[in-house]
Amino acid sequence: MNNKYYLIRQEEINPNDLTVDNGGREIVSFNRTVLDKYFNDNEAFTFENDAEEDPVKLRSIHGEWSLQIDLDNNHVNVWLYQLGHLPDNEQEHFAKFNIHPCPLSDKADRRWNKGLP
Repeated sequence: MNNKYYLIRQEEINPNDLTVDNGGREIVSFNRTVLDKYFNDNEAFTFENDAEEDPVKLRSIHGEWSLQIDLDNNHVNVWLYQLGHLPDNEQEHFAKFNIHPCPLSDKADRRWNKGLP
């Protein structure tokens, strides 16, 4: 599936072909309302987080997929390569809420980019 996401540069990409090593370490931002679908269906989806809150993991209840997310007041950040692990219908859902890149939270930056707790 080819979806167009706002990155530093706008281009058509296929997240299914991305890995951490070949360009998938791009952060993609979405309007926070992208999560409403998941918050409203707790029989199919769950959110997991550590004691200190962000970042969190969104999971399908049956374990088909999970997505690490950086949750902010107005936006959500995810790794581009992780979108490729979602089913096509979930990728399409996220693509509808894509916004221009937003900065990571301090905690996600420490964990995701610097490997710190």
